[in-house]
Amino acid sequence: MIPEHDSGLSTDRSTARCRAWRRPSVKWVCVLSIGILAASAVAIYLGRAASQRRMRRETTQKFFWIARGLEDYSYTDATLALERLESSSRGSSTGSLSQNASWRDGHLPFTMRREPLPRGSASYTSNGDGEPLYSWRCTLLFFMAGVGDTVKLDEPWYSSVNTGGLKRYRFFSYAKPGDFHSYSEPTANEAVPDAIALAITGPGTAFGDMNEPPKLMRDLPPDIILVVEVRASGIPWPAPGDFDIRTMPQTINASDGKGISSCHAGGFHVIFADRQVWFLSEEVPFDLVKKFFTIADARNHDREKVLGPYALDRVPKVRSGP
Repeated sequence: MIPEHDSGLSTDRSTARCRAWRRPSVKWVCVLSIGILAASAVAIYLGRAASQRRMRRETTQKFFWIARGLEDYSYTDATLALERLESSSRGSSTGSLSQNASWRDGHLPFTMRREPLPRGSASYTSNGDGEPLYSWRCTLLFFMAGVGDTVKLDEPWYSSVNTGGLKRYRFFSYAKPGDFHSYSEPTANEAVPDAIALAITGPGTAFGDMNEPPKLMRDLPPDIILVVEVRASGIPWPAPGDFDIRTMPQTINASDGKGISSCHAGGFHVIFADRQVWFLSEEVPFDLVKKFFTIADARNHDREKVLGPYALDRVPKVRSGP
């Protein structure tokens, strides 16, 4: 049995707690604690949101740079372009080609460079038939940025000389956590990061299917999609590898990140032939996006009407042309 005096003791304790709660100091301590916790939660949320916005802006800038690079490459005189590539591997730099280029209507870069590397303007738009060397992403990096003597153009991207230099560059990959720059010193065991920008390839596309040279820029409709974002390509960015319209995943922002996707909330980036970069909503159906994969389909559809309603952000043209 419970002693009679226990009931009174319980009542006394309850009364004491009530009296303590009535004290202003106790009330304010509790209210202040709750306020601090709420403010901390809001600060964490806002910090993460700001970080996500910053990463998305960084990716947009990278796709903008790619768009400009494709334009510069395609419209630069072949001899000057070859000199640019060769001087890049020797460590010299001639600055932006938009400042000193001799303009012409030219081809997009080959999605895969093979050895032997073509020499001279007469063979500039042809490709070798030997071992694959590197992707169009490497060609663009060599062409636009220059890589000094850390990379050799006549060796595959995975050679011991090239991997050490190439994994420093993040123009075609997401930044490391806490690092929003396109160049960073890698750690000793760090692998070459995966590509986030894959070209649309296959019959009838701008880049073609390797059975013929990539198309001339002047022959492309402005609405055709050249490059799309992908979150988990599994392809090291210097390595050959892109989306083939015959085999690519027909998904948007799927959980595995293998198809068209991004690490940014709500959408993904695409590059059009007129050098516009759009951030499209993940709600856009794949069937609408693929209407702009081939030259024939892009000519028969209006980008503004079909994809415009899903455009969350747009970067204007880099340049209207020569």
